[in-house]
Amino acid sequence: MRKSTKHKILFFFLVLIGLIAGYTALYISVSRFNEKERTMPVLSSQTETKGKDESVAIKPRGGSTDSWVKKVAAASGGEDVYQGAIYDVVVQNHSSYEMTDWNLKVEAPEDCYINNAWCGKVEIHQHTKTTEKVQTLDLRTCEEQGITYKIDVQQMDSDLMIPLDAGDYFIYYPSAAAKEEKLPESVSGTADAPEIKVGFIAYYAGDKKEEGLTFSSGVLTYHLHETATDIPAAGVLFGITVLWMLGIIVCVMVEIKTRQLVKEAENNARIIKQSMSAFMGFIDAKDSSTNGHSKRVAVYAKKLAQKYGLSKEEVQNIFYMGLMHDCGKIRVPDSILCKKGKLTDEEFGIMKTHTTEGAKLLSGFTSIPQIREAVLYHHERYDGRGYPEGLKGEEIPLVARILCVADSFDAMNSNRCYRDRLTKEQILEQLRSNRGTQFDPEIVDCMLELIDSGEITFHAEET
Repeated sequence: MRKSTKHKILFFFLVLIGLIAGYTALYISVSRFNEKERTMPVLSSQTETKGKDESVAIKPRGGSTDSWVKKVAAASGGEDVYQGAIYDVVVQNHSSYEMTDWNLKVEAPEDCYINNAWCGKVEIHQHTKTTEKVQTLDLRTCEEQGITYKIDVQQMDSDLMIPLDAGDYFIYYPSAAAKEEKLPESVSGTADAPEIKVGFIAYYAGDKKEEGLTFSSGVLTYHLHETATDIPAAGVLFGITVLWMLGIIVCVMVEIKTRQLVKEAENNARIIKQSMSAFMGFIDAKDSSTNGHSKRVAVYAKKLAQKYGLSKEEVQNIFYMGLMHDCGKIRVPDSILCKKGKLTDEEFGIMKTHTTEGAKLLSGFTSIPQIREAVLYHHERYDGRGYPEGLKGEEIPLVARILCVADSFDAMNSNRCYRDRLTKEQILEQLRSNRGTQFDPEIVDCMLELIDSGEITFHAEET
């Protein structure tokens, strides 16, 4: 796995950890907000009680058909008069969150009776100052269902009455069937807040209170429901998540494409190497004494380039240059290449043309930078007495200076048709004595270090 790929994986993993931490914190924040039980006291029934998030109003309806008077024969003789009225309860949600799981506790301001409530159920708490009795009833249907009462009840004419002492209370639970349980959030910029209207009927003794009972004490209990989208930071978190996912997709696509390109490059490199090796096989076949010479020069040049500190790509290119450095010999007559005696001046002049002929052969070969220069100048000398142009010092391309040392080492370390290979001592002496004259001193030093470390060996040592 490439180092850059590891860094990308580490980066995306760390971002993932951050996202998980962010979503965990978001979940905890939302859960705590939603689980928090909120309360608001109801202080007066004649005026609206308004909190930060909601408001509650408990008022008698006040219509001519919304109040009644009952006259019931008293045990002591005469009549007891009871006045009843419908009381509307309006709960409004002024917050930007949905209100859920609400209920309303209403305390009896004096002795009275509860006759009905709609549309939910009521939890009656009687005799709270002595022996409390509690029962939850649907006052609209309890008589029809034949409920066994755990609380005190009375019949007044044909109506069921539930007596409450001053300080007793009932809790109204909204009806799910009537969709009373939830109030949607208030929409910004609108005058009217979402509301739910419920009601109950209460009777009290006497006919003097035309304004009805004043339910001056109660508590609204509720929850607010927050979603992740209600939190501004969640938008940032969602945005980072989208970018993270897009980043992974892009990186995966880039990685796939990169691997395809690397595979193609490796395949192309293999084709180039095989083509060059095949071509150099033709040249080596012309002179059996130099068989394998180009391959060995390529290996030596590659090690020298690595030692010198060139890049991986430059090192690979040097190897290809080593394979092709003598390609111009394809145009040198076999009689000169394989001559066992000393070449005449004319023959040597023809032999030297292998550098220029090789450069001509590679004039259109542009896939490997400087390969033409390497072939053309690998017989130049550092002191300027080489061929074909007599370049001197760093005028000679670095690739050609490297090939010069690699080529000369293999020539000295190999049997030729005109002489036997030199001894180890003779080769080392030639390298040292020609340091700065025939060879680049720095390249010679690299060669000597490679020999000392055993990375480059002599033929006698190899056998």
